[in-house]
Amino acid sequence: MMNKQTIYVLGILGAAAFLFLVKLMHDMTIQMTRMTEQVTIMTGHVETLSADVHGIRGSVDNMSGVLQQSSRQIQQLNPLEMMQGIVPGQQRR
Repeated sequence: MMNKQTIYVLGILGAAAFLFLVKLMHDMTIQMTRMTEQVTIMTGHVETLSADVHGIRGSVDNMSGVLQQSSRQIQQLNPLEMMQGIVPGQQRR
């Protein structure tokens, strides 16, 4: 059978393996905690970004309305008639 030295060496190796696994589990727990904190922070940033994108969308919609209104006003003024009136030597029809 096994002698006392072999049992002693196997006991030490088993204890070392057990301590290694405990340390590994401890390190994994710390990393999971850090990762959870980072995901929470990123979620806050995504919510802020989402609000900014909605604000930008509203601004673009407002700008589009202003440009359409300006385009209608320019069409009503008829720029060609205005230019003909400004150019010297042109007669109005």
